Amino acid sequence: MAARPSGHGVDTPPRENEFRVVTTLTHSPANGTNSLPQFHGTAYDLYTARNKPPDPHSWPPGRLPKFPFPTFHGENVRLWISNAEDYFDMYQVESHLWRKIAKQQFKDTAARWIQSIEPLLKSLDWPTFCRMLHERFGRDQHQILIRRMFHIHQESTVTDYVERFSELIDQLKAYNPNIDMLYYTTRFVDGLREDIRSVIVVQRPQNLDTAYTLALLQEEVADPSKRKDGRRDLASYPRSAFRNAYPLPPPPGVGDRNSKPDDAGFTTPANAKTTEDKLRALRNYRRA
Repeated sequence: MAARPSGHGVDTPPRENEFRVVTTLTHSPANGTNSLPQFHGTAYDLYTARNKPPDPHSWPPGRLPKFPFPTFHGENVRLWISNAEDYFDMYQVESHLWRKIAKQQFKDTAARWIQSIEPLLKSLDWPTFCRMLHERFGRDQHQILIRRMFHIHQESTVTDYVERFSELIDQLKAYNPNIDMLYYTTRFVDGLREDIRSVIVVQRPQNLDTAYTLALLQEEVADPSKRKDGRRDLASYPRSAFRNAYPLPPPPGVGDRNSKPDDAGFTTPANAKTTEDKLRALRNYRRA
């Protein structure tokens, strides 16, 4: 039986919708390390089209999410940069728009500063822009916070002091999170009121939570008004509260038989009480 001519009578699969991969093999380099094969063809193109990251230019320019962008007033520059970058990442904002968007939310001191560098903004990328923010607002603020730590002390209640001290620590941790907490604890105790500090120092608290609790308890023990509802002021008493008050001395010249003239010629009733006696009686009444 004669052989069929090559190419005749052989069923070949259709070529439409068929993905083919062509691999170009190259010689191994002298060092024995094979280079990656070069892929060409529709199969590879389809794979990369489905798995490549989104095109940054697909985001419509000028379209902003409804979520409010954080404003910047010149304070907490590290926190603001972190919030801004989270915002851009969440909503996939194009990187070349970051600086323009951020500029619109600068207020007060920050707005005046951004106006002063307006000619430079077009040539700045985001890392350079953030570095300039740190140089302008971050360094001075860090020094101010450290100076406040040296001078902070209790001005009114322990609760108020704890709130101000905790807020200051939170801001300082943004610049140096590795400071020994025993330093903060010692500084907190040193800033307490003298009568409270003398008791807390003996307790030697090892952390801030313990120091906070001991200071609050000592304030409550030392100040009776913290344990009671407080005493009413003298002016708040009704008139009936003074029914048993001592009478005023009679006018000059109207003394009784028991009155004796003093060196100036004035008579003093025998039953008239001194000022100290009256105050003592009033204090005894208020304690009752």
